[in-house]
Amino acid sequence: MRYLILCASDRSKYKVALSLLKFFLKEHKHEKENIFVCVVDEDEDICNFLKSNKIKFIKKNIKKFLQNMQSDRYDWLLNIWSPLIHKTEILKKIKRNLNLHPSYLPFAKGKDPYVWSVEKKFPIGVTIHEMNSKIDYGKVFVQKKINMKFPYTGGDVFDNTLKECIKLFKKNWKKILQNKI
Repeated sequence: MRYLILCASDRSKYKVALSLLKFFLKEHKHEKENIFVCVVDEDEDICNFLKSNKIKFIKKNIKKFLQNMQSDRYDWLLNIWSPLIHKTEILKKIKRNLNLHPSYLPFAKGKDPYVWSVEKKFPIGVTIHEMNSKIDYGKVFVQKKINMKFPYTGGDVFDNTLKECIKLFKKNWKKILQNKI
């Protein structure tokens, strides 16, 4: 399998992308040469981790890289904390994909789901789903509701969803990969 991973810093204590990159590399340690990472915001911690583990990556011209990427070059596109929205033409180039989203879809789609969850009293949770032409709309692989007692803030929702994103991915990645979920 060949993996393309897009990530960025979440600037929290959880460091979702870095945590999941460490997990992913541990799970796929014998496939290092088949892993390529795009670090969307040039996060220093992520770049240093990738360098120290000899994982190929880029941190500039990512949109150009994706546009020029050959079809079927990668088996999986993992969007594990990248803010990029992928056009259908990019998604069609890769066999399978997933996005890690910090809300209980279909509620609180897009940016700042923590705010919308509080403001609109949406169910709180996390979702791993397939990306398609619509934002946060693809087939759901797995999701988890988070029960929080009111009162809570967007910051409380942020902390809880980041923690759960990490847990949900680690718990279900193998099943998703093996098409068992």
